[in-house]
Amino acid sequence: MTETRIVPSFFFKSYGQVIGLANDVGSFAAEFERLISKYPEALEQQLRNGEMADWFFSIDEAELGNELKHITILEQALNAVEMHTEKSSVAKLKIGKTFPAL
Repeated sequence: MTETRIVPSFFFKSYGQVIGLANDVGSFAAEFERLISKYPEALEQQLRNGEMADWFFSIDEAELGNELKHITILEQALNAVEMHTEKSSVAKLKIGKTFPAL
């Protein structure tokens, strides 16, 4: 029997209002990029408070969580998330790739 794991969503908030939602690293990166120019103060506060890092830990993305714990600049945070997303995509491609026998 396989265990179903419920992954918590990340709520981007500004003054208590939800301004964005993410369910995985990819959707987080997309929302972060969309919101960075509209709500930089809100994103910065959630980054500095550790909310983003804590969420990544909660979805078993500890490497990214550890990285964000030490970042306070939004552009650096976005870059870290995008780099992690790219690494994950490349790893998934490599896992599914087969090579002909020599």
